[in-house]
Amino acid sequence: MGNLADLYHLSRFANRHPLARQNKRRTFIRFMRWQLASRAIQHPIVLPFVGDSRLIISKQMPGAAVNYYFGLPEVEEVSLALHFLREGDLLGDVGANIGALSIAASSVVKARVIAMEPVPSTFKALRDNVAINEVSSLVTTLNMGAGKEASDLNFSTDRGGNDRIVLDGSGLSIPVRALDEVFPATPNMLVIDVEGFEPAVIAGAKRLLADPKLEIIIAETLGLASDYGLDDRAMHNTILSNGFVTAKYDGFTRVLAPTTGMDKFNTIYVRDVARISEKVRKANAFRVGDRLI
Repeated sequence: MGNLADLYHLSRFANRHPLARQNKRRTFIRFMRWQLASRAIQHPIVLPFVGDSRLIISKQMPGAAVNYYFGLPEVEEVSLALHFLREGDLLGDVGANIGALSIAASSVVKARVIAMEPVPSTFKALRDNVAINEVSSLVTTLNMGAGKEASDLNFSTDRGGNDRIVLDGSGLSIPVRALDEVFPATPNMLVIDVEGFEPAVIAGAKRLLADPKLEIIIAETLGLASDYGLDDRAMHNTILSNGFVTAKYDGFTRVLAPTTGMDKFNTIYVRDVARISEKVRKANAFRVGDRLI
């Protein structure tokens, strides 16, 4: 983000963001600080994140800077993870990017994490963030993608945090594995953000889906699956058929409410609304900047 159009989009997002709209001035100041610092300093910058954790942000991955602008870009999803997970629980972070969710879960609640990130440069950023936060004993990082079955697929490598599978023969060939193969133990929570390949990932997780130990799934449902001849709706129905329902979560009030249908951004699936509601109500608060959630 480095021009007026970017600032305009930032302002629009800030108006909708539950943390940013409470202090738009701070969000704007952080935006300007990052723009100036990323130009003046050529190496990556370490910035405060959730609780006592930190994130390493580089100008090669400008999208990651939103973690600094807003404190938490995806408040609903991260607050649900941090209120639901307990020490020793297992989180599957599929398409982990630089590791924001993995770092939050391992640093704040001491959850174990298996973080999958296919693109080598982004995977290095993930590993660096694990190292600087000293959570390598909790976070297992895997340099691979996820899909229906074991294969090698081509990924773009020039889109920063938005790299994805490409079908035109370009990109870098990277191993892809089914989640049923990757996870010997079923995670308590699974978050999938793979730029449209989510239905294939779910197709490779039949054992995990059937295991009651998996209580929450969050999957990106932006409608990008059609780029690969896949269908978000079919994935949605598969998850529901395994005993899940859709829900929304308000981290500020800690209310988990059932919904109908897919969300246009990220859909939250839960197995037992009453049980999870009880867990999140009892969870410790976590700190984002000067705010407790």
